Amino acid sequence: MAFTTCTAVASAKASMCWPPDSNWRARRLLSLAAPVMLLAVLAPLDASACGRIQLWMAKYERAPSDAARASALLDLSSTCAGYVAKQSDRALLPIIADAVARGIAPKTVQTVFEKFRCLPGARDDSRYAVVSNALDLSNCPTAEDLQTWKVSLGDGVIIRSKPDRSSKRAGWVDRGTVVAATGRDGEWIEITDWHGRQGFIHSSLLADYETFEPQQ
Repeated sequence: MAFTTCTAVASAKASMCWPPDSNWRARRLLSLAAPVMLLAVLAPLDASACGRIQLWMAKYERAPSDAARASALLDLSSTCAGYVAKQSDRALLPIIADAVARGIAPKTVQTVFEKFRCLPGARDDSRYAVVSNALDLSNCPTAEDLQTWKVSLGDGVIIRSKPDRSSKRAGWVDRGTVVAATGRDGEWIEITDWHGRQGFIHSSLLADYETFEPQQ
């Protein structure tokens, strides 16, 4: 005959019983997973789902054929993590220039070029003129657009739903992420990121794009 002993725990609004009921383990696992699930909702887009930019650049550089290079470019066109303002532009330009010279997948090259806003951080490189002459620049940011760009100065910079430190988190961005300033409320900058997320970031956590230089 089995005996069951239960002790009520009012503060937790639950009971501790032995032996535990059949659903105890599942509930325990769910309670441990809940914080991780919350972080997944608030975090930037999942790099495991779309890859980091550095992974696909390395894939292109190691590619043994133009078909493999075209595949790497396709991956670059859908990546969602790892971009750092100016630094990534300078790393991407040789790849774009090489793809243009080889005549690889012109539509995909154009897509990658536009995804990273036409690599404005690499404009001073002599290869940029060659690339810009070969590609469509109609969707590239203007000088006025660049004046509105801001860059995150830290990892895990929180995007707030309102201009208040106690307001709900709308997400966060990593160091080097570019956002567009769409307004200002006191010390808070209203922003939209490249994935369309909107919210507010404290001005002390952002730098002007034009004067920003990434850490080496």
